[in-house]
Formats: sequence, C-alpha cells, structure tokens
Amino acid sequence: MRKSVIHRPIFLPVVLLCCTLLLPLAAARGAEDGCAGVRGEFTASRGFSGSVRRAQAESAALAAALLSAYEYAGHMLSAEYVPDFPDAAARLGVPGEALFEGLACALFPARRLEARVDGFPPNLRVTVGVVLGDPGASTPAEALKDADRLESGRRMVVRLRAELARYDVAADKLLGRRPDTPEDGEATRALRWAAERMKALEILRDILSRCGQEDPHRLDEELAEALRLAPDDPLLLTLSAGNRLLLDSPAGALEQADAALVLAPDFARAHDTRGVALMRQGLPSLAADAFGRASALAPDNPAYLVHRASACFVLKEKKGMCADFRAACSLGDCEGLTWALDAGECPRF
Repeated sequence: MRKSVIHRPIFLPVVLLCCTLLLPLAAARGAEDGCAGVRGEFTASRGFSGSVRRAQAESAALAAALLSAYEYAGHMLSAEYVPDFPDAAARLGVPGEALFEGLACALFPARRLEARVDGFPPNLRVTVGVVLGDPGASTPAEALKDADRLESGRRMVVRLRAELARYDVAADKLLGRRPDTPEDGEATRALRWAAERMKALEILRDILSRCGQEDPHRLDEELAEALRLAPDDPLLLTLSAGNRLLLDSPAGALEQADAALVLAPDFARAHDTRGVALMRQGLPSLAADAFGRASALAPDNPAYLVHRASACFVLKEKKGMCADFRAACSLGDCEGLTWALDAGECPRF
C-alpha cells in the first residue's frame, strides 16, 4: 500500500508536469475574439528591406502586438478585476504593472491574425494583429493565486519586451542606413539574434496554447527547434525538462533544469522540475532540497510543498512530511494531508 502512495505524491505530478508547466497560455485555438471585457484587435507594424527580412519584421510586429495586448489587458485587470493588486504584487515580489501584464499573458490566449504588407520598395511595412480569447473557466482572481502561472506569464512578457527592444535598435540602424555607407555588421548580428529569439517565443506561444493535446515525442521536436533558436531561455529549458520526464529521461531533464537555473536561479518551477528529476533517479535527499528552494521562491504554491513532503516520506522524515502536508493544505491542497491522516502517518491535531 505504501508503495502506491509514494507514486501518488511524486509520480502523478510527474505525469501531469508537462501540462502544469504549459499553463500560462493554455487554451484551444478556436477561442472567441473577446471576453471579460477585453475586446478588439491589437496591431503593430515593422519596416523591412534588403537588410531586414520580412520574416524578421513579422516576428517583431507580432511581439509588439502581443505586448500591446498584454499591457492593455493588464491595466484593465489591475483597475477593474483585482482591486487589491498592490497586496498581491508585494506578496509575489513583483511590481504591480509587471504582475498584471504577466497575469494577462497567463489568463488570455492570443490568436494571431493574418499579416498585411503596405508600401512600396524600399519603404515596406508588415502589420500583424492579435486578439485575446476566452480564458475559459479561469478567473483573474483564481489566476492571481497561482504563483507558477503568474511567474511563467511574467517571464514570457519580459522576454518579449527585451528581445523586441534589441531588435528595434538594430533594425533602426539598418533601415536608416544611407545607400553609400557600408552595412553595420554588429547591427545585423543583433537583429538576427533578437529575431531568432522572438521566433522561438512564437513557437513557445503555440506550444502553450495546446496544453496536453499532443504526443511528447512531437513536443520534444518543437521544443528542440525553439531551443536551437533561443538556447538561453530558462522557460523553454524548463518546459523541455518537464517533457523529458514524460519521455522517461530524468537525466536529460536534470541537465536542462540545471541549465535553466544557471540562467535564472530564481525560477521556482525550474527548481521543482529539478527535484522531480532527482526523485526519478533515486536521490530523495537532493530532491527535497530542490523542492525546498522552489517553495522558498514561491511560498504560495502548495504543489512544491506536496513534492517535498513526498521526498520526506521516502526519507522516512515524518515530521517534515506532516509539516509540509499541513502547510500545503492551508494553501488549498489537502489531498496529501488527507491520505497521511487516514493512513496514520501524521497525528490528528
């Protein structure tokens, strides 16, 4: 009986890990154009020429349109839906504006519209639009309580803004070059760098919109392509690590989680994924430490406490296990504590 219980706290979350990692933009592709008061199209344009390819400009325009949508929706959420956002922002250690842009990214799926090209050579521009769709049953208040989901949404917005800024500086230099001057090699490299990373984020956005609806082998190929374009993206690395667990490759998952943490040591989800990989390799003590780091970074996330409690169970550390199960229950996840009480593993008091 105890063996099956060990599988519940640890290996069931492993099976579900991919989907929980993919929560930030989870939604079906056919979502309606508006919901919860977020309606209309958000568009952005970028110029292109011989030095700046259309595909690069299109990726930048899409990034700008998404940022415009998340900024608008974030402002609306902070003003209308969650009046106590300063408290939530302080609790999560995130400035209010960034918090709600991340919340908008996590809550609303984005649907891309067909691109349009205007102008005549050499002054061509491509325009891309997006609409924010229906978040389904989730509400802003519920999403605000999900520290994991907010963290991923916030990181997505931060990456979009950083890469778009890098792209725009380089594109302005190349598009503003006089015909009689040599091309700026440094600007060309910077533009290519930023465009590749925005393309990787576009792949990531598509992956996130299909939570739990595809074969992990196919997902591994898509993540590999995204990582080829952006090998320094902690969120991509963590998603790939979670998928490696589904492919029964804990060593590969651990390698990618470690790489993510080198880039983003404050990424709670990467610590948690690392802990699951260590458990799968029979290293519960190291796993407990990883889960503890995740919980310290995201104290409002009960899943990390449940995972550490499971590691404590394997280590026969009942006191720590019971404390974590009780703490997780106080945050809304009482399944582990219910089992522990019914099984006599924790005292009733």
